Amino acid sequence: MASAQVQVLQELDGGWLQCQDTQGVFFYNTVTKQSSDQVPNELLQQQQQPQQQPQQQMQQQMQQQVQHQGQEQAAEANPQVQVLRELGGGWLQCQDAQGVYYFNQVTQQSSDDLPAELRMPAQPPAQPPAQPPAQPPASMQGACHSYAQQTQQPEAAPASKPKLKQRLGEWMICEDAQGEFYMNARTQQSFDQPPPELVQLYRAAQQQKECGSQQAAYGAQQQKAYGAPQAAYGAQQTATRQAAAQPAPSQPAPSHHLHMWLQQQQQAQQQQQQQQRYR
Repeated sequence: MASAQVQVLQELDGGWLQCQDTQGVFFYNTVTKQSSDQVPNELLQQQQQPQQQPQQQMQQQMQQQVQHQGQEQAAEANPQVQVLRELGGGWLQCQDAQGVYYFNQVTQQSSDDLPAELRMPAQPPAQPPAQPPAQPPASMQGACHSYAQQTQQPEAAPASKPKLKQRLGEWMICEDAQGEFYMNARTQQSFDQPPPELVQLYRAAQQQKECGSQQAAYGAQQQKAYGAPQAAYGAQQTATRQAAAQPAPSQPAPSHHLHMWLQQQQQAQQQQQQQQRYR
């Protein structure tokens, strides 16, 4: 997010300036470094001279001017900020007309990128070495051991971490204990249903894979038709096309859930087209 731009409307007596920023009109003293949303008292006192308007009328006029300028600015900007989630440390993930950004409620700092303090996990404070527990007398050790065996409970299994199934561009297809979900690596947003951008990338990858399979079959037919002299050349071309069409070795298998979802969407479109033909 760009920093707020302050505009000087007019210079007043006593080192005062009438300024305007994104929050509205305010007054700032270049000598004392003081700022105020209301008209300073020393400026109101100067307006009590006979040649000038009375203090009450001047104050109402300047307040109306401030209110009018604030309304015009709000009408021009009309920001619609939506808080997506709280990230800890005073940080909020927000969204406005320009996109997703991060805002800190404590420091009033804003950033388009994920703050560095949120990227690195907080290191736990160093703890002093634990002192060994005092050993009970030999006569009590047997009783303590029996009591410990009776009260011992099985430890809960740790929660499973999300598993990365496939990555297409900046989108990641993941799976956890609740099922499959989709996350954008740049914005850190997650969705339960595949977004349109991810659907387009997935279809393009499937089309590229099908094209590679067709080219491999065509190379096999050419090898069979032209005989042994073309066998080595056809095999080389087929291997090159298959290597270009296949995903990187580190990429996992395609998402079965997303593939089934796309098939359901295509079947629904075909049914709608058949209904329109019968009409």
